[in-house]
Amino acid sequence: MRGNFSQKFLTELTNGKLRDVIKYILDDTEMDVQVRDNYLNIYYKGGNILRIKPQTFFFDKFYFYLGHPNGYPKSHIEKVASGKEKEINHRTTRPIPSKSEAMDIVSNLDMMSNKLIQYLPENPEKFFSQAKSVMDSWFGIWSHQERHDQQEISTTNRSADSNSDLAVIDIEFAVSTNKPYNKAKNKSGKDKVCRFDIIAVDHVGQLYVIELKQNEAADSIDNSANVQVHRSDFDDTIGNDDQNLFAQEIAQVAAIKKTLGILPKSIHVDISATPIFAVAYSGDNPEIFNEKYRNEGLCVIEVLADRKLKK
Repeated sequence: MRGNFSQKFLTELTNGKLRDVIKYILDDTEMDVQVRDNYLNIYYKGGNILRIKPQTFFFDKFYFYLGHPNGYPKSHIEKVASGKEKEINHRTTRPIPSKSEAMDIVSNLDMMSNKLIQYLPENPEKFFSQAKSVMDSWFGIWSHQERHDQQEISTTNRSADSNSDLAVIDIEFAVSTNKPYNKAKNKSGKDKVCRFDIIAVDHVGQLYVIELKQNEAADSIDNSANVQVHRSDFDDTIGNDDQNLFAQEIAQVAAIKKTLGILPKSIHVDISATPIFAVAYSGDNPEIFNEKYRNEGLCVIEVLADRKLKK
């Protein structure tokens, strides 16, 4: 459950050994902080540059992996190294490493990641400088524009006032199958984890659950993550929450962000108001997208050129 923070961890972040790390992150406009279940995810260009848990730091070692002379994909290396090679599609045409090759690759990546992590918590400047360089190289090969847009929207909209109609409280919110209000099923009839791009709130405390699209292809009729699929997922989850559990969880996240200095104290979540499903478009020529969904009766949130949100 997001916002399920221990008081001890929160104290470490505000007044303890992690204080300098958090201060450095908040002073850096290229990074974004998101609250999870007793840990923080720190994002850079849409990728997770650091996970902070009460006792550990984590940097994804595969950001160091820029490919292999034999062409092994990351997924094959991970599965073979962890003994899950049977999960690799037998129809794959991409090369599969041997067990020893996969273990050697993973061991080398672990060594580089651990060396980087050792700079924390004493030297956050050195850690983030090097980690950004590693991720820049990775993004040079595999870009994630929608995630990058999502992060920019989050960092640009931290208050609901004259500058922005909405303040972003959370991104990448997943409704797990153990949530009592999750009635969603996949095509096979099994319980479904539903994910929503942005959770935001306006100046009166009204929550908005926003599906963000970066291009028209991402919303094509045959795309399993198009707007209509997400609208249906919303209706089967958050829209089905008659106990306001979702709103209460988001209110907890907002409270922690206010304590950490990420959101202003003025942010308020009305836990009695029914959340609104909305769509937003961050790509080129948004007018066509916005008009289409307004005509379909959906709430449209405009993403302005400076990434501010407008209802």
